[in-house]
Formats: sequence, structure tokens, C-alpha cells
Amino acid sequence: MTSRRIFLSKLNPFSGLSRCETEPAEKIADLVISRRTWLAGILSAAALAALPGCASFAEQKLQLYTPEPEKRKIFKKIGNLTIIYEGDDLKELAEIDNCEEKIQSIYQGIVSVEDSFGRNLTQKVIIKPLKQCNAMATNGVVVFSLCELRSSFPEAIKVVSEHECLHIFIEKVGFHESEKLQKIYEDISEKNYERREGTAFFGFINEDNFMRSAEYNCWLGGHSKQNIKEFITSFLHSLMYIERLEKNLNRQFDVLVHKKTELGFSGSRENIKLSNKQKLIFLNHYIRIIEAMIAELNTPDNSQAKEFLREKLEYVKKVKEKMT
Repeated sequence: MTSRRIFLSKLNPFSGLSRCETEPAEKIADLVISRRTWLAGILSAAALAALPGCASFAEQKLQLYTPEPEKRKIFKKIGNLTIIYEGDDLKELAEIDNCEEKIQSIYQGIVSVEDSFGRNLTQKVIIKPLKQCNAMATNGVVVFSLCELRSSFPEAIKVVSEHECLHIFIEKVGFHESEKLQKIYEDISEKNYERREGTAFFGFINEDNFMRSAEYNCWLGGHSKQNIKEFITSFLHSLMYIERLEKNLNRQFDVLVHKKTELGFSGSRENIKLSNKQKLIFLNHYIRIIEAMIAELNTPDNSQAKEFLREKLEYVKKVKEKMT
């Protein structure tokens, strides 16, 4: 799932999120639900309960993506992809700025993933008439809120579309159920509070960092620390843009640094530059993860995905060779 950035540097452990004073309770509740697992490691239950109105809205948000077949209207077909709008009037979608370009960006993102991994992953995109900015993948379908399309640049929408389509791919191949990948995720997570390498690696592969450039000068999402599925999704996404790896290793980027408080964990963003030792640690993570993924792909329909991973593995090894 993709969700808007929460600026933890402004976090107030006594009121939950400082934005509670300026944002409607419904909007805050949406942030809490979309990042409920992630926030659990930062805020205590007491701090979350302090958010005004969140409890009632939280229950509503859990039903956010309940299908409503009677309201579904076909907005557009592109190739084998059908774009469906669940609002009352198709004009609500058609009249947003750069609508056609944004719809094309969704399509391009899906095609990009399907071409990379050689799988037909989805034939349907659902757009819901929601005021909350979000996107997700569920039951093999990519879902965008109308707010996400309204508020995002076409370039960012393509990145979000890729991210959600990658979730579908991961479900199909079962990477999230791999004991080897789970162990790697846990190994990196355990370093999160003791050493900076864990925190930094999650921040490094997040889309908002890895794909950050003049071309994508907007919020691109990513919350790889949240769970194994988000971790694998952002990692695979970084492989699709692997040509950025060496440059990204050599530039500064933001990481989330956690600190214990009486109410749980709070955090703030710090800008860091990797040491040569940390760069090698990151490259070894890449090699270990890719090798584990290759070992999981043993069926003929995954032959292209396996070749994709092998190519990226060789690329990473060459980058490592330059540094040693």
C-alpha cells in the first residue's frame, strides 16, 4: 500500500501526531489506518487513542475497499487493461487535471512490471471516489483513490502503479512466504535500533529515496520497514531502476532514526551519507536478497523473472567490484 508521508520530525509523543491540531480527524484516521503496522512500532496504544475521532473513523477505513459492483462504470480500456470508476458520475474522474496522462501513467506502470517479470498480472484498475489519497493492490486488482490521481504528478502515479503491481507479482510467486527472505528481513530489522545500517537500508530502498531525481521531483512513497511484503516490493522496485544504485550509494539521503520514549518510540529524520563500509554492507544485502529470490523461482512461468534477477545480480556484483 502506498500512503502519504508522515513527518515524524514533528511528532509529539503526548498528542500522537502534531498534525492533529490542523488536520480533520478523518484525515488523521486515514493516516493511522494506512500505516497502522508501521506506527505500532513508534507510538503506543495510548498515544494513538489520543488522536481525536480516530477510533470511529478507523472502523470505517477498514471497509475502505469493499467492492460495490453496482456502482462500477467502465471509464476506459487500454490494451487488455480496463479502468473502472466506482463514483456516481464518470465526469468526476474525467474532469481532473491531466486525467488522460495520469490514466496512461497507471497503464505504463503496470506494463513496466509485467514486461520486467514476464507475467500477466492484472487486467483491471479500480478508481474509488475517495477523499483520502492512497493506492493498493487487492485480489489481483490495482486500486487508486480519486484523491491520489488528483493530487499526484503523472510521473509519481507511474511509480505508485509499479509498486502496487509488484505486490500482485509477489503474491503470485510467494516471495512473502519465503523463509530465507523472511530471515533476511528480520536480520536487517534487528539492527534497526542498535545500529544505523538497518534503518538506513530500509530508507535507502524506499521509492522516495531510490527514485528521487529531477525527473521525479515529488513524493514517491515507500515504507519497506513496515512488513515483509512492503520490504520485498520496494526492493524489487529498486531493481527495476538498478542503474541508479551506484549514484544513490554516493549521495546523501534521509533515514528515520528511532528513540525510545515513555510512550513507546518516536522518531525523526536525519540526513546521512554512507561510509565505504556501509556501502559494502548494502551491496552484500542486495546480493543475498537477489540470490534468495532466484532460489525461490523454480517453475517455467518464472523463467523471465529469474533472468531479470540474474542480470541485476551481475550488475550489483560489478558495482561491488569497483569498490573493493
